Amino acid sequence: MKRKSRFLTFIAAMIPGAGQMYQGQLKRGASIMILFSAVCAFSIFTMIGELCIFLPVLWFYAFFDALNKSDYTRDELHALEDRPIFGVRMLKEWENSGTFSGKSSILIGAVFIFVGIVLLYRTLLMPLLYAVNIPGLYEIATKVPALFIGVIVILLGIKIIRGREQRPE
Repeated sequence: MKRKSRFLTFIAAMIPGAGQMYQGQLKRGASIMILFSAVCAFSIFTMIGELCIFLPVLWFYAFFDALNKSDYTRDELHALEDRPIFGVRMLKEWENSGTFSGKSSILIGAVFIFVGIVLLYRTLLMPLLYAVNIPGLYEIATKVPALFIGVIVILLGIKIIRGREQRPE
């Protein structure tokens, strides 16, 4: 049984979603491309450059998803269900499986709240601070979101270390 070219799969996998499209999974590939582009556009539009941290994760996911299927024959690839990586159906499955319950729903909610606060901060407070024109205040205020993320990362690191110390090995 014939396989798709591993070399062409590798080349196509360099572009998020293109590897999946080359393998015939058009919905999955298009959804990856849309998600990658949406994260880029959203981070530019909202001026939250920190959101770009998700781009390498999405790129690696798409790259290895395509490479992992490079050994599949054309018939095996054709037999795979072509599902987008996100969509209404997926959200319903997550809801039914309890994925959005407990700690995961708190984390997702916290991310939405954080993005909302940053948007309000940058669209309302920052222009006011600029208009007040106190030397240095605007420059310091522009660093607050990055400082906040830095504090969260440090606190998460401390929590992980403490959790590891409390576990018996």
